[in-house]
Amino acid sequence: MLRRDGPRTRSIAHDCRLEQEYPSSSYDKAIDDIIIGMNFEKYSQQASGLRSALATFNLHLQNLKKREACEVAIWGEILSETLEEVRFFEREKQDYMQNALSGTKSQS
Repeated sequence: MLRRDGPRTRSIAHDCRLEQEYPSSSYDKAIDDIIIGMNFEKYSQQASGLRSALATFNLHLQNLKKREACEVAIWGEILSETLEEVRFFEREKQDYMQNALSGTKSQS
């Protein structure tokens, strides 16, 4: 029988937190909120591209966060390469959103 505070339960809770922080479903409410907040029409071609890109960035970030947890468990610290990758994908995600927003303004 699985104990509630066992490793598997903690892993599931960790995965749920990651999914909330970095939703990887293209039609997650958090991604919808970002798209609507950027004044895109919810089902426009631009919104669809942004939706897909955000989900992909978030999936990469989820995997990197899981890798961080493994590195801490194995080596006691997060490797600098992993931190660098997280920063890179966070920056790319923000740049992509900024470019999408700039494209919208120039089309107005």
